[in-house]
Amino acid sequence: MASQGYIPGDVYFICDQCGLKYRTSESRMQWNGLKVCNQCWEPKHPQLSVRAVREKIAVKDARPRQTDVFRNVETSTTLDELAAKGTTVIMVDDDTGISAGYAIAVTLDNGSQIWTTVDRISPTP
Repeated sequence: MASQGYIPGDVYFICDQCGLKYRTSESRMQWNGLKVCNQCWEPKHPQLSVRAVREKIAVKDARPRQTDVFRNVETSTTLDELAAKGTTVIMVDDDTGISAGYAIAVTLDNGSQIWTTVDRISPTP
């Protein structure tokens, strides 16, 4: 509460937090630069001073990505050779649940998707 009476050299100020009038002898400077009364003063929370610690993340035995080479099992022709002929072949390890007429999406390394329809499924020898 505001003090009463004259005190030489102890002028009044308005608390930046609550807006009430106090004597400067009843004031404190807060960590965020506000001049506040003793009732409004609060210390700086320790979490405001936490510094992030840089993690040292490294890939052990890093190697460049290898170029994928796909081969047609039946003819030993690479997919690049088939593509040059205008043929598109997608080899899958397991065709369970896939049959002719199904629409499938192929996601490329660059993130784009290509939708296609299954024409036929060739049995493996």
